[in-house]
Amino acid sequence: MLYKDKKAVSLMIGYILLVVAILAMSIVVYSWMKSYVPKQALECPDGVSIYVKSFDCETGKLIIKNNGRFSVAGFYIKGTENPEQEIATKDLSEACNGIDGKMVFANSDLMSNPPMNGLNVSLWEEFSECDFSGLDSIYAMEIIPFRYQEQDGKNKQVICSKAKIREAISGGCPAEV
Repeated sequence: MLYKDKKAVSLMIGYILLVVAILAMSIVVYSWMKSYVPKQALECPDGVSIYVKSFDCETGKLIIKNNGRFSVAGFYIKGTENPEQEIATKDLSEACNGIDGKMVFANSDLMSNPPMNGLNVSLWEEFSECDFSGLDSIYAMEIIPFRYQEQDGKNKQVICSKAKIREAISGGCPAEV
């Protein structure tokens, strides 16, 4: 026997077992934590594109055209309340109403059930009536489309931030007096 002291041998075996137990636990915890991290972020496909065909501040008529390769479910609409403001922060969804329940805004209850991408590519030219009379002047609108995509057997909402558009409104809407 190399070690004459049995106490030292049992202490060394105890340390080896402790290190092995710690390594085994760390492998189990690592594999458990890895399951909580998404493998790949869900993104809109390239080719999602919308644009503002026209906007009339007096009537509040907003016409949006889908000129992309994919259908979308709706869009979020925000506005700027200052001409120098870079980022739109004012939620305009309360001021706009959809047509036939197809338009879906950020805080709206117009969601179709089940969620679907009903705003088709070639056919979609929808409009919304917006009433900005109760709001301060809006100098720009940012419109961000969203769509539903299936992942892991679930229909998930995906915001198409790469397809965001910004429409400047000269003079503000409603016009200042």
